[in-house]
Amino acid sequence: ASDAPAVDAIAAGALPELQFCAVADPTNLDAAFATTTDGQYVHYACATPCAGDWTTCTFGWVAPAGTPVTSARGGLQLQGLAFVVDGMGAHFAFTPDGDDVVVTHAGAGGVTTVNKLDHYVQLASTLKTVSIGWEPGTMVIQAGNGGGGWFTRQDATPTTVHDLTARPAAALAWVKANLAAAHALGTVGGSMGTAATFGAHVWQGLDSILDYQMLIGGPGFWDVNAGCGRVHVAAGHCDADATPCTGNAMSRFGNDDPACPGGDATNSCRVATVMAPVTGGTSPTGSAYDDIINYVGVTTACAPLTTDSRDPSLDASSLATTVTSWSFHGKIEFTADEGGVQPPDADQGMGEGHMLDIYSQIQSAKAWYDYDGQHHGDSFDKVPALMQATAARVIAGMGD
Repeated sequence: ASDAPAVDAIAAGALPELQFCAVADPTNLDAAFATTTDGQYVHYACATPCAGDWTTCTFGWVAPAGTPVTSARGGLQLQGLAFVVDGMGAHFAFTPDGDDVVVTHAGAGGVTTVNKLDHYVQLASTLKTVSIGWEPGTMVIQAGNGGGGWFTRQDATPTTVHDLTARPAAALAWVKANLAAAHALGTVGGSMGTAATFGAHVWQGLDSILDYQMLIGGPGFWDVNAGCGRVHVAAGHCDADATPCTGNAMSRFGNDDPACPGGDATNSCRVATVMAPVTGGTSPTGSAYDDIINYVGVTTACAPLTTDSRDPSLDASSLATTVTSWSFHGKIEFTADEGGVQPPDADQGMGEGHMLDIYSQIQSAKAWYDYDGQHHGDSFDKVPALMQATAARVIAGMGD
């Protein structure tokens, strides 16, 4: 365990407050919320607000059949809290024991119950694990992944991914103040969950309370104009060791990137490029990434162009144009799972060029891990051996 700084009161005060909800039936968490919607946005409120402080509204976490869900460490039942923040419903699922705290956030819209990685952290450490899971929210985007989750607009007003990270940021600030007040706090994000955790860090003023972060498969927000395919960039990095290289400016989803010098065919030169294609379903644009950006901003600006044309509105959620300091309080580690046999809705690089650009900017403690021949997200919630390796790195990074 390591010493950690107190919560930055200024940063925490600028964030939306969490309102906790009474949960009458833990097998039906959705019933703890009341919603209004126009079919695009969804606004959440507590069906019954918690009558006391948060400790009076915790509940034992259960499976759909009502059986207790327990920690891999000691068999204690996980505890839950339902809450609303910035018009969006969510929950925490956490171990009742533990010292330093690790918060996990899944990809897509983060619509999960208990993240699988928590199990591996519990098995090998005394860390308290906290899963953040979001209510489904809108089904206009990410319907195949449970819904839009934390990307869901609370009304018809356009917003940005940058501004929506206030939601996970508020959740992290609350965890620090209430579950990790005397302990270190770290996060693990997978895929779009890295936008939630790292975005909360750099865009919402949480550097002083975050002692460690692991980013798996993202964030793909170095340059949103490039992610949308509006601009094309040839400057890249080799994915084996992050050395600079010149890649394919017209890279399509990372599937046609050249190999870096040295004879290793798996060491690809990755550039910030267009993101995951969608080959079926109801995607308006054919890209899950474009769908999210366009839905959040109530726009059609996120779409590939044959002639480069930067849209300034997209730069509001680009790390390249919004982050001015790249030296951080805690260590930041990156894991890329890439190059394996991909399902129809994913790609070889899956934002790896964006990840490498972000990694190269960081001037403080950092590490890069690349697993070739793997599918995007394998290290977060798919392959047990890789999840075990991730847990070991997280435990070491937290000093536990």
